[in-house]
Amino acid sequence: AFQTERIDLFSPSTEAIRRRFLGPPAVRPAPDAEAVGELLWALAQDDPTVRQAGVEGLLEAGETALPAVRDRRAGAEGALAGALEEVERGIVAASLREGRREVLGTVARAYLGRDPGPLDAWQAGEPRAPEILEAIVADAGEAVDARRLASRALVDLRSPESYEASRRLLDGPDPVARALAASALVEGRFPVRSATFVALLGEADPVVRGLAALHLPAVDEGTGARLHALLDDEDDRVALHAARRLVEVGGDRAGPAVGRLRQGLAQGDPLARRMCLRSLVGAGDPAVVADVIPRLADADPLVRRDAAVVLGRMCLNQADGPAGPALAARLAVEPRQDARVQILLAMTATGYRGGQEQTQPILFDRAANIMVRVAAFYYASRNDFFDKRILFQLPQLIAPGEDWVIRHITLVVIGLEQGANPLVLNLLLGALADPD
Repeated sequence: AFQTERIDLFSPSTEAIRRRFLGPPAVRPAPDAEAVGELLWALAQDDPTVRQAGVEGLLEAGETALPAVRDRRAGAEGALAGALEEVERGIVAASLREGRREVLGTVARAYLGRDPGPLDAWQAGEPRAPEILEAIVADAGEAVDARRLASRALVDLRSPESYEASRRLLDGPDPVARALAASALVEGRFPVRSATFVALLGEADPVVRGLAALHLPAVDEGTGARLHALLDDEDDRVALHAARRLVEVGGDRAGPAVGRLRQGLAQGDPLARRMCLRSLVGAGDPAVVADVIPRLADADPLVRRDAAVVLGRMCLNQADGPAGPALAARLAVEPRQDARVQILLAMTATGYRGGQEQTQPILFDRAANIMVRVAAFYYASRNDFFDKRILFQLPQLIAPGEDWVIRHITLVVIGLEQGANPLVLNLLLGALADPD
């Protein structure tokens, strides 16, 4: 997942996708007739603040208020007629967006599971699939995370109709839709002219500038200078996107970009900290390790997990470096299981051998998370920690009451160790009669 998931600051996180598109829909209590009447009264007032409050209240009421709004429109004039029209149009648009929830749920399931099956099945049964997704991307009132998902799905349909729909969005009037379509096409390995992204850099919306910065082509000779200028962008997200892209492109301007990413590790947004961590892996600057180690104690568990992965990659076979002791110390107090797994794998990658005290109890703890135990096995086997004392405790790990995965891994470990300790072959005799 670390290798394939490309984080950017204008895409919803995995957790946000699951919550927004796969969780239960929000249930709002229906307003009673008296409340709707009071909101309609507010629309008829001369005070624009009161009138706007009425508009917002009726939009919040949704389809429940629609019959009363339509009745009131009959014979309405002036500002009241305009406000009622705005309300009706907004309620209908919101209802349409709610109807798209199932489509976006299908798209979300496909991307979260990294399985195109749900998307393919929906496309096969829905001849209007490109048209529906195009409408979501083009809808300026739709949330950006929904539009981003739809733009990716539109490209991934891989049909002539979906490609033409993406191109129409690319040529359309809405800069956000153009940026979403352009970035999705590039991510889908379709060509987009460099001039398209250069033009988007001049837009006021930071979403547009940020996506354009992230997808500027490396082969364009002006890309380095444009990205360098964005390092001081007024929007931190745009600046960090520019820094990330500069590191990816490389060259003489990567130094200031690394400095900006190191600053980003202290950003308030956990997603920004995660993106900076991942981007610094490719920077090749050993001094960055000192900035990454404190992220092992970050308040956000996903930042802690990513920090462990980054240290494992940056400090490969650096057994005497600072990363190993920091990882072992964090393992002793880390409560989140996926972070513990990555800490163990990172300790293994560094070659640090000082973590035996923390890892050995995990091997025999049946209450521990299974993946954490598997990672502890990996650490112990790579560091030759299966001495005779531990080896002859292994029968308890192949006993019938032990987890199936642990039993199999233990048998593999015994097989690998038999060259150095032939006596361990006797441990296999009992397993030959196992009912499994």
